[in-house]
This record gives sequence, C-alpha cells and structure tokens, in this order.
Amino acid sequence: MHYVQFSQNTTHFFPEIVKQLIERRDGVFRPTSSPETECPFELRMLMEQCWCEDPDLRPNFSIIDHKFRKIRAYVK
Repeated sequence: MHYVQFSQNTTHFFPEIVKQLIERRDGVFRPTSSPETECPFELRMLMEQCWCEDPDLRPNFSIIDHKFRKIRAYVK
C-alpha cells in the first residue's frame, strides 16, 4: 500500500492533493501519519482505520462517535 505525505502548509494543501491525485498511477491515495504526529495514539489509529482501503473495514459513524468520546475523555 502506498501513502502520500501532505504538506503542513494549508495554503497549498488542496492544490497538492489534486496534484497527487493526478500523478498517482495505481489509484491508491492515502495520507500518512507517524508517531511524531502531535495527537493521541488512539486518534491516529482511528484516522488510519477511516482511511482503510476496504470501505467495509472502515468504522461506521456510531463507532467513530464512541471512539471520539473515549479519546476526548482521555485527553482532558
């Protein structure tokens, strides 16, 4: 599976996404995350689950809501 690293510069964020979509030959387009990302581990894992290539493996809204509530309680 291939991932695309996005720029942190929000001014160029959307044009960069379009450019990456045009340049991708294999049709796979997912952002990356890393342990250095400044967010809780659980949130990073939830994001990666939502980016799953197989839509059937992505969490539904009820699961996302439940996980967000747990993450928010943990972060406070």
